[in-house]
Amino acid sequence: MSGDSRKEILRRIKTGLRGPSNTIEEKETIFPPPTDGKWIQQRITEVRERLEEKKWDLINRFIDEITKAGGRVMVGRGEDEIRGFITRLIEEYNAKLLAMWESDLLIGLRNLILDKSLQLASPINKDEMARADIGITGTDFAIAETGTIVLITNETQPRSISLIPPIHIAVMRSNVVVENLDELFFLVKNRSEPTSCMTFITGPSRTADIELNLTLGVHGPKELIVLIYP
Repeated sequence: MSGDSRKEILRRIKTGLRGPSNTIEEKETIFPPPTDGKWIQQRITEVRERLEEKKWDLINRFIDEITKAGGRVMVGRGEDEIRGFITRLIEEYNAKLLAMWESDLLIGLRNLILDKSLQLASPINKDEMARADIGITGTDFAIAETGTIVLITNETQPRSISLIPPIHIAVMRSNVVVENLDELFFLVKNRSEPTSCMTFITGPSRTADIELNLTLGVHGPKELIVLIYP
């Protein structure tokens, strides 16, 4: 292919992507390019205020969507009730070995598990992780539009904990729900902490073969339980 032909093909693709009436540059976005730091902080404040006003409407929508995707949701009134939920879930699944994020949100839960003489798997020990009955993580964001939880992972909060154990319990504060991807990426982009890896989870892991027979848990947890509290 000659250089001129390649340029012509790329020109046609670009023209097609623009659509009949708007150029790429003319398309409006929810969050136009910022001009300075003051503009960014103002937009962050506006977004967070709007999300707070609609918080429980968004949470109810999130619950509806994640339930449709096969997830299970439990709403508590505080940390004590969330700990009670986890205690009952551990008993329900007869769990003996658990894997858990090391985060401020889960400190109380970690102490609860140790008090019950349960074992905690090390994320860097492959044998222990393979035998873990339940993985417990926090939740950095949740998308109401799709019923998706978003985990920002790092060395102390590895994504393996949300992927390897057959049961995934995600603990979530009510103020992390956003409406859509636009709001999510705007807030993530302007976080003070660096973000190197995000995991998006919508319901339990599901796989279908060529005959469309659906199987849960082949490439990840077969059950997802989200615990929400204020």
